Amino acid sequence: MINVGGLAGIVTTVTEKTRGFGYAYLIGLCLIVASAASFQAGFTHFITAPPSGNVLTSAFKTLRRRATGYRQQKQIGGARQPSAEQDSSASPNEDEVMMTEMKAALRACLVFLPFPALMLCIDIMDSGLVAQAGQMQTHGLPNDIMYNLNPIAVMVLLPLFQGWIYPFLAKRKINFSPQHRIAMGLFCAAVAMGYSAGIQHLIYTSGPCFNHPLKCGSGDRPNHVNIGIQTPTYVFLALGEILAIVAGTELAYTRAPESMKSIVQAVFLLFSALGAVMGVGVSFAAEDPNMVIVYGSITGLLVFVTLAFEFAVVGNAFG
Repeated sequence: MINVGGLAGIVTTVTEKTRGFGYAYLIGLCLIVASAASFQAGFTHFITAPPSGNVLTSAFKTLRRRATGYRQQKQIGGARQPSAEQDSSASPNEDEVMMTEMKAALRACLVFLPFPALMLCIDIMDSGLVAQAGQMQTHGLPNDIMYNLNPIAVMVLLPLFQGWIYPFLAKRKINFSPQHRIAMGLFCAAVAMGYSAGIQHLIYTSGPCFNHPLKCGSGDRPNHVNIGIQTPTYVFLALGEILAIVAGTELAYTRAPESMKSIVQAVFLLFSALGAVMGVGVSFAAEDPNMVIVYGSITGLLVFVTLAFEFAVVGNAFG
């Protein structure tokens, strides 16, 4: 559904080019108002659970009680004695349950370790690849129109994987576990970035501006490369999302204890934010004529992350 909404970018980019930014932003405003209204209209039909407290607060209190107990045990050199705070707030059994659930949640979140590198690639779709398209012959299309190939590819390929490819492999006893799907998704992202590096090299070796596109002669003059060659990049990034993000969130969410599922989702968002932070660092080098090196470096990072994750899977680190 996120990608269905992403298709609105086709309308807004064309509107921006033909009518201006004001009308493009008006489309976004109308859509979000309609979404908010429909959400509020259906609110009475939702199933809501009463608040049960903040699991983070409970976790920190448990850790503090455990630390206090261990210090007391070390001081007296014997069995750990429960403190007055522990007696009044939680039983030792409750603390043990909380510790077990925290460990299970943290182990479930291990699958998110390679995700900052993947999120870095996805963030590049919003900036680097759009800028790259602007250096090529667009034939009258907005240079950010190509971005919409990503949600289209997801919408086409996701049902194919879920409804045919995964069941086909399962029937033939082929082990394509969620862990291996994540590794394959990372590899697809690496292919996308490697392909982008090849496109950038082609741009730099093509006239009229060569390695300084849009900065030669009179006015903005893109190099003689067709924008259509970006299509495989967005398709491979879509495969990375379908394989890695879907499998990673599913694996972590299903393995997390019931009380820790919100924490797992928060950790996933945290690792996504780390990818954005990496993107800030990359942006300092993201200028012509360095873009081949930038895309090549990201490709190398993804290859390394893919191999490390796959070896960890084989070693049952995420089992």
